[in-house]
Order: sequence, then structure tokens, then C-alpha cells
Amino acid sequence: MSMKSQAFHPFLVLVALVALVGLACGAIGSPTSTPEPPTQSPPTNTPEPTPTETPTPTATPNYAATQAAQATEAAAALQEEIVALLDELKLPSDNGSVLWIQSDDVVLEMIGGMSEKQYLPLAEGITASDFVLKVDMTWHTNS
Repeated sequence: MSMKSQAFHPFLVLVALVALVGLACGAIGSPTSTPEPPTQSPPTNTPEPTPTETPTPTATPNYAATQAAQATEAAAALQEEIVALLDELKLPSDNGSVLWIQSDDVVLEMIGGMSEKQYLPLAEGITASDFVLKVDMTWHTNS
């Protein structure tokens, strides 16, 4: 082959490649404009919240916590009663606190006259001084 034909050969390959790329681009088509987004309906108004009933509170499943809360409520009611009694007797009620309350009955049997009786479980573990003791007492006697 001559020198002219060897230089001509890469030129033909280049022309063929450009023609092939041009055909490929023509097959894609010409660019088009971007379509408009579809029209949307205007947003709706959010309705006002409707009133709902508050559920009735239930007891806590923690038995110890429930017992403690009930004891606190009972003590507060008794505290008010005690303050009212102290005020009636003109004794100060603004100093001190309720130390012990017992709602269960206690039976003390005393046989043999005016003997001294010490009943320790009555106030187990409690030490106090300068106190007021309120009792409701029923006295039974055979003499």
C-alpha cells in the first residue's frame, strides 16, 4: 500500500465514527420543553379539634403506691380533725405533727384494779415527749 492510502484509512474511520454518532443523536430526537406540573386542588382547611372526654382515672397497678396514697389521704383528713380539736381546747396546733394514727381497735384487759399496764405494740418504735393523746375509749366493768 502506498503512503497515501495508509493516511486515508484513519481518516475514513474518523468520518464513519462522526456519522454514526450523528445518526445516534438524530434518533434520540430534538429536545422538548419540560411539561407543566399537573394542577393541584387547593389545600383543605384543617378542622378544629373535637372535644373528647377525659377517661376516669384508675388505681395504679402498684399496690404499695396505692396503699401509701390512701394512707396519706386518710392522715390528712385526721390531721384536720386533730387541729380542729386542739383549736377547740385552745392548744397550739402550729408546732409539731401527727406522729401516729391507729384506726384498728385495741383491747387492753386490766384485771386487779388500778395497776399500771404497758402495752408496747400500741406505738412500736415511736418515742415522743410533750404530746397530746386522743383516744375514744369504751370502758366495760363488772364492778
